[in-house]
This record gives sequence, C-alpha cells and structure tokens, in this order.
Amino acid sequence: MNYYLFFPMAALLANTMFIAFVYARRTGNPITRSYLLYTIALDAWLFTYAFGWSFPPTPWMTWAFKILSITWLPVGALYLEFVFTFLNRKPGIFLWFFRIGTPISYLIILSTDWVIRGNIHYYWGNESEPGPLYFFVTLNFVALPALIGLGILTKSFFVSGKDQKKQTGLAILGSMFAIFLSFYSEIIQVDDQGRMLSMPLTPIGIVIQSFLIFIAITRYGFLRINVEGLAVDLFRDIHDGMILVKQDRSLFFMNESAIRILGISNTLPSHFYPSDFFKRISGKPGLSFQRIRTHFQCRLQRSRTHEIEHRIDGKGKRTPFHPERYQSKK
Repeated sequence: MNYYLFFPMAALLANTMFIAFVYARRTGNPITRSYLLYTIALDAWLFTYAFGWSFPPTPWMTWAFKILSITWLPVGALYLEFVFTFLNRKPGIFLWFFRIGTPISYLIILSTDWVIRGNIHYYWGNESEPGPLYFFVTLNFVALPALIGLGILTKSFFVSGKDQKKQTGLAILGSMFAIFLSFYSEIIQVDDQGRMLSMPLTPIGIVIQSFLIFIAITRYGFLRINVEGLAVDLFRDIHDGMILVKQDRSLFFMNESAIRILGISNTLPSHFYPSDFFKRISGKPGLSFQRIRTHFQCRLQRSRTHEIEHRIDGKGKRTPFHPERYQSKK
C-alpha cells in the first residue's frame, strides 16, 4: 500500500468540500464564478496526483500524464483571471497572452514529446518525465501568471480599506503558500535531468490556501458570499425599492425598483438623503405608489447595524421620519 497517497487524497477531499461550501452559497456574482473555476481546476490537479500515485509504472501512464496535463496547465491563467475579476479590472495583454498560450501548449504536449516524454516511478508514486520544453511551459504558463496575479493582489492590499485588507491579506497568504510550496518542490528541488528530489508539496499548499480562503469568507465576507453580499443579491430584483447607505450617508446599494420609483435617470448619487427624494415625490399630485421601503444600514464601529424603514402607503401618505432617533450611541 502506498501511504503517500494519503496526502493527495486528503487534499482532494478537503478541497472538494470547500468547493461544495462555495457553490452552495454562490450568487450571480462573477467573482464567485471566477474563483469556482480556479478552485475546480485545483481539484482536478489533485486528482492527477492521486491518479499517478495509485498505479504501478505502466507504459500507458505517459499518455495519461499528457492528457491529464489539462488539469494543471490552466491553473496559473485561471488564478490571474480571478484576480482581475476580483479587483474589477479589464483583462490586460498578459491575460490574453496566457489565454492563447495555454491551449497551444496543450496541443504541443499531446502531439510531441517536447514537454512530457515519459513517466518516472518515485518512491511516492508516478510522475511525468520532463521533456526539453517542460520547464519553459511550466514557468511561462503556470508559474508566471500565478506570480503576476499574486503581485497585483498584493499591490491592491496596500491601497485597500481596513475591512478589505483583512480578507485580501488571507487570500494573499493562502496563495503564497500554494504557489511557493509548489514552485519549490517541483521547480527548484530537481536534479540536472529535471527529476524531482522530494515529494511534491502542491497538495499541502492547496489545502492551506483553501483553509485560509474559508476563514476569509466566513469572517470577513471574501468573495461577497457573506450575509451582506447575499442580501444585496437577494434584494437586487425584488419589487420593493431597496436602498442601503453607510453611516456617512454614502450610497452602498440601490436596486432597480428604487431607481425607477425615485425617478433617477442618470448616474446614481454618491450620497443619499431621503428628504431630497421624498419631498420631490410628495410634491407631485396624482402619483400612486404601492409601497416604498427604504433600508438604511449604518455600519458602526462595533459591527452594530440599524435599519430605518420608511413606508409610503398606496394613498401617498408618509409616516414621520426622525433621523435623530437612529443615531448611534457613543
């Protein structure tokens, strides 16, 4: 029995459970979709480790490693894609280079022996035997996009707010573990012929990354699948108008119904003051509203929130609004 098989199998199980956790709480948010694609690719890579370490050396393993290279080849590009989506940036020339280069590299792997030319049986299991272009492809299309994404994410960390830094810091730390453990064990720790000198540490790095991302999600709302993010997506398409503002009255969220009810035709205001809009609404006779419900979410220093509900009935009568009642107590 190969006891080393425990590492990729345990990592595969843990990462699959993490994928199920994210998928169950998914929304229409493109950030979540992008991260799911990336972590599913990591899961497929872990399957390749488990597959290669499960069998004795056989001739068909070379073709198996060539076909399964599709599991690890796009990982770097998918991570960079996630970083661009997370930071709401347009794809740059680097991302397009990796998008085009990754499928071309896969075709080269399948049709030639330049990247993978055989398989080697180590004491922990089978691994692919590197060809003359193996490290060129690995460095340029797996390691390089991952390092670029990590650098961009780290740069954004220093200019982000306090709450954003907490979740981004955990994401950076997890990515560093996954990237550098994999880079060290599979790129640096090799002999003159490119053969590995020790067991790959990539499965361990992936588990550490998933664990830190899990903490970032549950504690700091990473990927916007916390309660606040789910509430925003829930209220986006409801019939009632929904407006969320921060403590300084800066606008946090306004759904389509609220925009139509308030008659906002141009860009959304940076700050929201209810009196400005309700005076304009009440001054127009003949307007009939089913109901307008405005929620103001005030973020206090100790995570206390208050909701102010303002209703307008079908006759256009308004309930009194007293903002001084909702001021936080210091």
